[in-house]
Amino acid sequence: MTPVRVLIADDNPIVRMGLVALLDNAPGVELCGEAADGREALALAVEKRPDVTLLDVRMPGTDGLSVIGDLEPLTRIVMLTHSDEPDVISRALAAGATSYLLHGSFDADELVRAVTDAAEGRMRLSPAAAAVLAGGLRGEEPVPLSATPKDLGSADPEQRWSELSREHRLSRRELEVCRELVTGLSNRDIARNLFIEPKTVKNHINSVFAKLGVTSRAEALAVLLGTAEEASEHTPARTPSRLAT
Repeated sequence: MTPVRVLIADDNPIVRMGLVALLDNAPGVELCGEAADGREALALAVEKRPDVTLLDVRMPGTDGLSVIGDLEPLTRIVMLTHSDEPDVISRALAAGATSYLLHGSFDADELVRAVTDAAEGRMRLSPAAAAVLAGGLRGEEPVPLSATPKDLGSADPEQRWSELSREHRLSRRELEVCRELVTGLSNRDIARNLFIEPKTVKNHINSVFAKLGVTSRAEALAVLLGTAEEASEHTPARTPSRLAT
């Protein structure tokens, strides 16, 4: 397989060294450059054409947020930062970042999976970023995903999940996939947890999209988290988007 070429952009040389150490010997990954700010990251992206850029938010000079729009046509962008402010997360995702991860929330294997997933266009979000994405659809305060079932509108989490299942006619397996989906996991991780194939997870998610009347992972999260008006039974089902992948 052709390795995923990765550019690292962070002003902290210690952080860059740590990321290099994590990725340098990872199978299927090839490092193609390091940048200390957004301007340098953009120049290297034009020159090296990396498949994925790991981009920090706050850097002196030109910060990460300022160059996402210019980087996005050249490379998939994984925001890799300490910043968990909802406004920053929203701006990064709206500008075109593929994924948003917080330092300290992943290990080496998870970072490699995030890189390979991003190269294939699959979104990976830290729980904080997933909550912002769901809650921000209607300008509401994000719902903490760690407490998702409890915060879905019922004092009894299992009752709420049962209500969702009946309301949207979800199968037992689709409901299991939904419960994994709201934790921000990728299809691959959901498949691992449920002991099924990633392709099967994708099929279930596409079916869930149709039953919820949504076209993206973000809209599905909003319905499941109770932060969006749910589609009525008269709403025509729409074609699921590529975020199901």
